[in-house]
Amino acid sequence: MRAAVGIADHAGHAIAMTVTPDGVLLDRRRIELLEGALPCMPHHHEGQNLPIDEAVDLVARVRATVGSPWQKDHKMAMAAAIVASTSSA
Repeated sequence: MRAAVGIADHAGHAIAMTVTPDGVLLDRRRIELLEGALPCMPHHHEGQNLPIDEAVDLVARVRATVGSPWQKDHKMAMAAAIVASTSSA
């Protein structure tokens, strides 16, 4: 089956939608982009009320999540779930 996947990123998550060429929705899911309870916009929200050194540390921890083994495994699992949902349709 032919299908197209579109992904729109938001603060800390993305939405993936899979549709057929004629526009039938096969799958829509939210994909978390940050591990655990990390804030999605620490430089705008949580970091505003912290001492500067703690705010810098918080932003660094959030940035370190990008490319982490957790995120790579999570993205692979989401891709597999999307493929599985289109295969059964």
